[in-house]
Amino acid sequence: LLIANENLIVECLSKEVFSVATNSELNVAQFTEMHDANTIVVARCLALEAELANSRNKSHHDNQK
Repeated sequence: LLIANENLIVECLSKEVFSVATNSELNVAQFTEMHDANTIVVARCLALEAELANSRNKSHHDNQK
């Protein structure tokens, strides 16, 4: 799960960088929209990381019983 989550983060960021690099004619509104979308994606990635950490902790706790 950790590798999949890390791959998701890399994929999300790579897509954003590619979009910016290949479209140099973005206007301010488009950039703002992309930045907002990126912020949402980053927040989702962080939420997935937290969920994964919680799952690991629960699994570790369950294995200690």
